[in-house]
Amino acid sequence: MNDTPDFIAQKQYEITMALPIVDRLKLTAGAADFSRRMAITRIRERNPTISDSELRYELIVDFYGDELPAYQLAEIKRLLLTEQNAVID
Repeated sequence: MNDTPDFIAQKQYEITMALPIVDRLKLTAGAADFSRRMAITRIRERNPTISDSELRYELIVDFYGDELPAYQLAEIKRLLLTEQNAVID
């Protein structure tokens, strides 16, 4: 959904780019953290009894599922869900 007019988006971009790099990085990190917290909330609402390992897997699927090949998702799932207590070196 994009309901922001182009001229407003351009002004937002200009304001952001005028900030020092440290402030831009803080904005980016804050947005990433907010996005992650929203995804966790959505996943937990769908499945309140989800384990931490299952939650990690669902987060990976949410964020990278369209970009990762099926075999990699299967391997991630295997590592997270079948070896929950193993330490990965």
